[in-house]
Order: sequence, then C-alpha cells, then structure tokens
Amino acid sequence: NGYVLSDTRYPSRCARAFTAQLVILDASNIITAGYKAVLHVHMAVEEVVITKLLHKLNKQGQKSRMPPPFVKKNEACIVRIEAKRAICIERFKDFMQLGRFTLRDEGKTIAIGKVDKLIDTPAAANN
Repeated sequence: NGYVLSDTRYPSRCARAFTAQLVILDASNIITAGYKAVLHVHMAVEEVVITKLLHKLNKQGQKSRMPPPFVKKNEACIVRIEAKRAICIERFKDFMQLGRFTLRDEGKTIAIGKVDKLIDTPAAANN
C-alpha cells in the first residue's frame, strides 16, 4: 500500500508489522495494546493496531526495563504496530522519508513516529 517508485536493484521493502518509536502528542485517553489508529506514511493511509507497548522512554531516551501498561500525552515509547495489508515502509535510519509517519484518530494527529525495525511476516510477501 502506498505508491513508491524504486530502483529494481534496490527495491523498497514492505512489511505488515514493525516496531517504532512514538511520541504521543494529543491523545484524549491513555493508549494501550490494542489501540487502533490510522497510519499516514508518505502517500499511504492504512488502519493499524498497536499490538504491544515494548518500552517507555524517559527524557534522556533510555528504555524502561518492563513494558508499560499504558502511555499518555507527552510521553515517548517503543511499540509494535501491525497492519492488515503490507505497507511500503523503510527503517528511519536507512531512508528517513519512508521511515517517518503519523498516527491519527478521530480527525486529529495523536502521535508521530519513526520506524526502528521491520518485522518480516508471511502475509507481507503475499501482498
């Protein structure tokens, strides 16, 4: 999903699941595992689910030892995100333009993020 033109020698990657660093900007409620939102990355718009909260990040960027039960406004975290269809996406450190995204819900941007790791899933190869 998302129209991306790439060199045939270096094709852009697709993934259905990935881990990402998020900064929560404007959430009216707390965000937990199972939270559904709309992902906007380059030209793609896809419904996604935050399946796991992996770590909370403090102001210095250090990870928590235990996964947090929830995150709220003005907090940063590392999460696992899954989509129903494969999305053309890259790691932020490899290709910044395809590694940045926003999460939106109810018509407002609730979080911004960057992709840390792409998780290969069998469904991504079929889409």
